[in-house]
Amino acid sequence: MDVSKLIICFLLAAWFSGCSTYVQVQSESSEEQRPMIWVRPSERPAILAKIADNESVAKYYAAFAARVGDDLRSWEQDPEAYFRQLPFSADPAEKQMIPPFKTYTSFSGADREEQDRMMHQLQTAVDCGVLYFLTEEERYARYAADVLHTFVQALTQMPLNTDHYNAGWIYTQDHLREAREIGAQLPLIYDFIQPWLEANGKVFDLGKGTEVAFDQTRATDVFRTYAELALTRGGTGHNWPILEAASLVGNALALPDPAERAHYLKFFLKEDTKRQDALPTIGAFYDAHGGSWPESFGYSQHVGEFLTYLFAVLSHHDPSSGLVGQYPQVVAALPEAYYFTYPGGKETILHGDGHRAYHPMIKGYEIAYHLGQREGRPELTRTFGPLINHSVQSGDYKRFAPPGQRTYPASPYREPVKLLWFEPEVPTQAGEYPLPVTDELPFAGITIQRNLSPSGKAEDGLMGFIGGGSYVHGHATGLSMELFGKGFVLGGKGGRTQYRTEIHDNYYRIFASNNTVIVNGASQSSGGWVSLGTDRARRLAAEPEPDAPPVSPDFSFTTAAFRDTVGDAAEAYQERTLGIIRTSDSTGYYVDLFRSHSELPEQYHDYIYRNPGESLVLRAGEKNIELSPTPERYQANANDEWKSNRSFRHPGWHYFEDVKTSAQISKDVTVTFRAEKLGPQPIQMRAFLPGQPNRSYTTATSPPLTEGPDQYRKERAPTLVIRQEGSAWDTPFAVVYEPAMAGESSIAAVEAIRRERRCEGILVKSNERTGGITQLVLLPTDPDKTIHYPNYDISFRGRYAVVTLTASGELQSVYLGQGEKIKVGRHTIRSAGEESVSAFINLSSPQQKVSTSEPLYFSYSGEPEKLVKPD
Repeated sequence: MDVSKLIICFLLAAWFSGCSTYVQVQSESSEEQRPMIWVRPSERPAILAKIADNESVAKYYAAFAARVGDDLRSWEQDPEAYFRQLPFSADPAEKQMIPPFKTYTSFSGADREEQDRMMHQLQTAVDCGVLYFLTEEERYARYAADVLHTFVQALTQMPLNTDHYNAGWIYTQDHLREAREIGAQLPLIYDFIQPWLEANGKVFDLGKGTEVAFDQTRATDVFRTYAELALTRGGTGHNWPILEAASLVGNALALPDPAERAHYLKFFLKEDTKRQDALPTIGAFYDAHGGSWPESFGYSQHVGEFLTYLFAVLSHHDPSSGLVGQYPQVVAALPEAYYFTYPGGKETILHGDGHRAYHPMIKGYEIAYHLGQREGRPELTRTFGPLINHSVQSGDYKRFAPPGQRTYPASPYREPVKLLWFEPEVPTQAGEYPLPVTDELPFAGITIQRNLSPSGKAEDGLMGFIGGGSYVHGHATGLSMELFGKGFVLGGKGGRTQYRTEIHDNYYRIFASNNTVIVNGASQSSGGWVSLGTDRARRLAAEPEPDAPPVSPDFSFTTAAFRDTVGDAAEAYQERTLGIIRTSDSTGYYVDLFRSHSELPEQYHDYIYRNPGESLVLRAGEKNIELSPTPERYQANANDEWKSNRSFRHPGWHYFEDVKTSAQISKDVTVTFRAEKLGPQPIQMRAFLPGQPNRSYTTATSPPLTEGPDQYRKERAPTLVIRQEGSAWDTPFAVVYEPAMAGESSIAAVEAIRRERRCEGILVKSNERTGGITQLVLLPTDPDKTIHYPNYDISFRGRYAVVTLTASGELQSVYLGQGEKIKVGRHTIRSAGEESVSAFINLSSPQQKVSTSEPLYFSYSGEPEKLVKPD
């Protein structure tokens, strides 16, 4: 018989004959039975039955129990040697006392190895506490009690540092970290073994070398101290209060006095302190930011998961708490990052200090599903059951996978809740979650667009975003952009690196690491979170609106505005329009039109775009553009004052290398970025730029795209900078980007559509790969005026439209992204009301197909107008 079957037999015996003994100890020793943090004693029979009745849970349990074996054997053989592995201070301890721990301000190298040893014993003790609860085997309780006693005695020999706003007990300048790595685990150990401690009370004491009585008074002091630290350290208005809350709640619940427990719990449930936000404030923070936690995904998603975990803790402690019902916005935001994934579903948009890799909050999904089952909330099981099974079916997740080698992240240890809380089965189908064409992160000023290919292939998908804003863990980006193509994020944000390093502060966090426009070399940040405050981009228009259906499967667009007014040397207003145009299942392109104007008499504007790869080539007509070395071009601010989190060397482009610049060129320019390592064929991003006067071009390399394709994360990125002398409003940066395999471009030529020297749109001519169509992308300078395009027999009052002509010049379709009226030849579309409309007219078949967002009037070939309403 294998180990898992032996364990199941033992557990069945415990279930039928032993649990009454456990409850009896509780009832004899205490008015309030423990455990009461993760589980109640009454839940034990159901957990034992879950293990006995489910093969996958039983195998998990067997591996979970086996994982503590080596530690138990070492401790039983020589407890003194076992505990001497902990990092005690070199200062002599009082006679026959356990010495205090060392203190730390560093978390790397040898220091981290010592901290890991502490976390290892704490995690093992938590596991043994759980195993004692399930098996009532005394060796588990004795081990856990010895660890708890050792930590309690060492901690209470140590003074508390009060000199730092984030002072911990062991981590003297980082309670935020200590709360998760140490403070959150101690009350869990105590909670599971308290009945044994009360009945037996003998623990091994390293200082005396023998068994002594467990000191409940000192343990209570430790729990109270960690609860107080959560209330009096750190700060508010960001994720710190949530990250500290597992320590606050756990230590509050470990206190023996019910009145004192209630006192500390109120600071999580109801009442703020100067340094700790309570749930009403946290919930309002979600609401004030569109239902999102306003930080980059790596932080916001863990905030939601931690809170969901704490909702479950308090649901087990007090089934009437119902926190998930009081704060539904928290759980609703758990899957948020999924809706911002690029085609293929493996990466998300990159904003702020986040990472690009997409990791579903599976533990949060499982806990939310458990809460749905436990509290009778079918909306949770309906939402999170399919999400769990979606991850299982995609191969990204295996439920009840045996626990592997221990790891020691800066996070509360929660591995055992899989055993205690996760439902044995999730009897729902894997969910299908159609991703919206348009979505938004209001707090970050970001609007995304995606166009998934009918081919179903990720490499044929198109997606991008524009936006930017100031928020916790945000970056100073200006009105930035990302673009996806051929299976990769090609036009990406620079990324991030280690916090507080010079390059992280003075490049990755600020303007020059983004695909943005810098004004007068002076775009900068001030105020806000760690002095990275800027304006927030505001969406002026989008088709479709977030979460709405599009009027056409082949077109979409977004326009956003931004004010670059920090300091006194930029003073600019900017608008950026990003359009996606699909021309076949495997081809399409982006239209990027960036207008920027400063109120200052002297102005210039620099447009930055970078792409992974080995090279970029600039051509005007049939010739390469001549470039000359200009090493000092971006070095003016290289030696400005830098104080981490206070002042920066804006705008950060002094990190550009191999800088070469052209003379001013007014011709049309084509730029080709080429990446050789992304697949069997090279992948290119081609950029077509209609010529403008007073414009020069610079090539450079920028620091590695640390969140870019794996093949290029350590290589410098080819970078294009376009300088417009004077205003860039009437002569905007107008760029057509086409991702394509080398030699498979579908665009033949791109020209500016001008009216009175103003760029009012772009003409894109395709080659035979897409039928030789011509598309006129109309982008008027003033959307409130009617603009006439006499060369094309078009008049348009609106913000964005695309007119498609066949190879023979016949009108094929009209996409009205936003506008009041458009007339193409004898065909007219106009709003039926006073507001702008979005519409698509397909004229390629005898029966004209009209799709619209609002009622409109349509006249075909001069015929009387017909009223068309949305479907």
